[in-house]
Amino acid sequence: MIGKILYILATAGCVCAAIEFFARDRFPEFLEQDEFAELSFIRLLNSGVIYQPGTSNYDRRFGFLNNPNIRETIRTDEYEYTVETNSLGFRTHEITGKTESQRRLMLLGDSMFFGVGVDYQQTIHGLLESMRDSLAVYNYAMLGHNTVQSLIAARAFAPAVAPDHIFCGVFLGNDLISNALNYADPQNHIATHLDQVTAMQTRLHTALAPFAWSTALRAVAYSIYIPRLRYQFATEPDMVEATCRHLAAIDSTATAVGSAFTAVLIYPKDAVAGGLKQQWSQSRQPGRLIAADCRRRGIDVLDLLDHIAGEDDRHRYYYPQDGHFTPAGNARVAQLIHEHFSLR
Repeated sequence: MIGKILYILATAGCVCAAIEFFARDRFPEFLEQDEFAELSFIRLLNSGVIYQPGTSNYDRRFGFLNNPNIRETIRTDEYEYTVETNSLGFRTHEITGKTESQRRLMLLGDSMFFGVGVDYQQTIHGLLESMRDSLAVYNYAMLGHNTVQSLIAARAFAPAVAPDHIFCGVFLGNDLISNALNYADPQNHIATHLDQVTAMQTRLHTALAPFAWSTALRAVAYSIYIPRLRYQFATEPDMVEATCRHLAAIDSTATAVGSAFTAVLIYPKDAVAGGLKQQWSQSRQPGRLIAADCRRRGIDVLDLLDHIAGEDDRHRYYYPQDGHFTPAGNARVAQLIHEHFSLR
């Protein structure tokens, strides 16, 4: 009996050693604790938080922007599309005078509204303009921006745009924690709660401590456990409150310029699909909490999970690897926004 137990333990030890050897060869970036901690924090946020001069495309007000007046074609294994920016670096028109017959929409948000993977005619803003005569859509969504940067854009551009309706996309896959760590300073520039960043890093380090002794376990934590932590943290009351507070500030900005306002809640593809992966991560829960809190505050909400859900919609509306909207996904969201705009 003792011999059998020793044999089993020896075999298990050999298997574990082989797995660890493979992990060290396959994931060298996880070998050093400090590097793993940095990569883990980036994965938790899935977006930028601290914006410093000298970084690529740094902008004092927004943290970063695209280069102005560019025309650039982006190619990946999944798509090819061309981006043109205006004099400020946004993928939209220059602001012109508004005629009496013209209606205007203003879009705010991140890459989900920016139109990754599609040419202008297939973007949400391009499609909206094709749905109604005399409708101009000004899109101030930017790759990597969060709701704080959307608030900054609303305050900076809404008075000149004079929109009839502002729609702000909130991507639940990476905006919520970042929204709690950033704020708009009195100059309407992006700023960071550095003490809260440190506290979040410490909290993540504590949560990952059981995985620290093995490279293989670090790889598992990075791939599977950290996404779960992201949505767990995002459902906490202070995280939900921070996002809703920024949305309320955009709502107030909209009211000041005579515009209606709607927060559009955008879910990552796995949350849309549902199933075991969504059940593990609980990636739908933050959106439902944001929707409920916003409605209690009197903020209008378009919750896309009410209209886009299930495996079929995931495959139809999201690129399988990249995770942004396909042309069909952009068309579906544009249709929902148009219907919402038309009803008001």
